[in-house]
Amino acid sequence: MKKVLVFLDYFYNGGIEHGIINVCNRLNNKYDFKILSFVNKSDNKKVISLLNKNHINFMIRNILGIKELKKYMNDNSFDIIHIHCYNAFGLVYAEILKKYCNNIIIHAHNSGVDNDPLFIKRIINKYIKLFYSKNYKLVSTDEYASKFCFGIKSKIIRNGVDFDKYKYNEYQRNKYKKQFKLNNKIVIGNIGRFEKQKNHIFLIKVFNELVKLNNNYHLVLIGTGKYLKKVNKIISKLNLNNNITILSNREDIPNLINMFDIYICPSLYEGFPNTCLEAQANNKITFISDALDKDIVISNNTHVISLDKDAKYWASIIDKTKKKDGIIKKEYTVDNFADQIQKKYEE
Repeated sequence: MKKVLVFLDYFYNGGIEHGIINVCNRLNNKYDFKILSFVNKSDNKKVISLLNKNHINFMIRNILGIKELKKYMNDNSFDIIHIHCYNAFGLVYAEILKKYCNNIIIHAHNSGVDNDPLFIKRIINKYIKLFYSKNYKLVSTDEYASKFCFGIKSKIIRNGVDFDKYKYNEYQRNKYKKQFKLNNKIVIGNIGRFEKQKNHIFLIKVFNELVKLNNNYHLVLIGTGKYLKKVNKIISKLNLNNNITILSNREDIPNLINMFDIYICPSLYEGFPNTCLEAQANNKITFISDALDKDIVISNNTHVISLDKDAKYWASIIDKTKKKDGIIKKEYTVDNFADQIQKKYEE
């Protein structure tokens, strides 16, 4: 059985990490997987963390982490190394790891960078693509991620969803609406880290306009992150505390999606977000920003709205949109995703 090292510098409880676990679970009878990260911020105990402390500064985290990564590789050997990255730093990791393995896949998942007021991350990202080799197996969730992380085209492998897991369940919907005392509410959901990328502040402004149209709306936000305090301040300023529920990372996402009536993803940039696929698999009325790859639309209940439009415009579209009989294209399955990853491993 071939040994595979799966590496992500920062392991969180997000869509990328869930995708990694799904692939490992589906291929674990064919490969011996080890999941490695500089920092493990998830509750998955199988993820090996190289650093005992989370260094917020990404340069410090990388300098210390790369040192520990070399130590780890000196004591372990792998047939395949699968690097997941949010930016061009995946090329740096590949250059470091190529002396330990000649079968390296770099998998790009994102198309932008935030929390970068001095443009340092953007500059580093730009020049890494110029100076580091791209002679690896390059994979991306979409064309935007490929351009941002590699500067060239790469093999596109769309993320996949477990349609059975996220299928609509009336019993769970009623149970969760009762649990959260939302029986008579129109529940809007959003799942994602509280980061600038996810555009929560704009979402709160859209929701504020929706409440003006109909006070029966209720917003459920799921996630954690450094922008949470800022979001809470805006919620309080707009007197929306009784209209919004914020939940931290959860393991019962399928049931929470059952509770939603509407799903909104106004992200400034993305890769190919699993949460949007999951909401559509549950046949929710879904609204996404035009910053997302259009192939993410797999349901006739999904609508794309431009980020150039203001919050009032978004609210007016959301409020007047009625649900149709769901027609869902089940092309992006998690099994298909795992099969394509396996083919890349064996090239």
